[in-house]
Amino acid sequence: MGIFEIIIFVAAAIIFIILVRRFPETAEGVAPKATQNRRLFKFKFKLPQLHFKKFGPMRVPFNDSMSENDQISEPQPDVTKSAEPNINQYQTATNSQLKNLLADGQKYFDLRQLDMAEKQFLNAAAIDPKCVLAYYRLGQIYLERGIATAMPAAVDGPKRVNSALVDAEEAFMQAYKYDPANGYILHYLGRVAQIGENYNEAVEYFEKAVGEDDKNAAWHFDLGQAYLSLRQYGKAVRYLSRAWSLEPRKSLYKDALDDAKERERRQRTNKL
Repeated sequence: MGIFEIIIFVAAAIIFIILVRRFPETAEGVAPKATQNRRLFKFKFKLPQLHFKKFGPMRVPFNDSMSENDQISEPQPDVTKSAEPNINQYQTATNSQLKNLLADGQKYFDLRQLDMAEKQFLNAAAIDPKCVLAYYRLGQIYLERGIATAMPAAVDGPKRVNSALVDAEEAFMQAYKYDPANGYILHYLGRVAQIGENYNEAVEYFEKAVGEDDKNAAWHFDLGQAYLSLRQYGKAVRYLSRAWSLEPRKSLYKDALDDAKERERRQRTNKL
């Protein structure tokens, strides 16, 4: 072997060693952006009581100094869609009692027998405190009750506390604890906040939801509606436009977009 071949062989070996040593450091040293930005929540959740322990509404800081024309970073177009928690995810569970409770709960849930479904999912969560599906369905049940019992606050009186919405928030928060990147859970947390008129908080959750799935028109619509409630019409137009572009046949989205554009126009005119 000549000196030239020896030099090439040694150089190739050095390059190979560098790649082997550096690649693991690159893979392990950079956390996904969503993980870096994710916030952790701490709370208590008691089971199997039929009514959850109440805790105060979570407040999310919001930058009020942002103007209506502030640029919003566009969501990544190739975001992987979130999967809604479902019974199929528990088909391989080794605990037969858990599987039966979830199956019965899902059956009652589909039949809209929500009281029976609630009991099954509560018992399932007692058996497996990390059962995302149980908490997710409980959150949906309590949210439906909260919407049905929602009453406008008196003009001069204190705001009425909706215990069902409190329960819904806690259930979805527990589901979030074990599946923090699930867009469906994030969206429902946003809906709870929106119904409770905590619009800054709703925006926070809705933005995280569309970050997990940029193709869900309903999530963009709800985010636009939350910005409308905050009178940030430029941002509302952006997200309502996205919702309508995803589902152009839905007149609700088009009407909401036209309304947001008109409000933005009047707002700009009044500032001149």
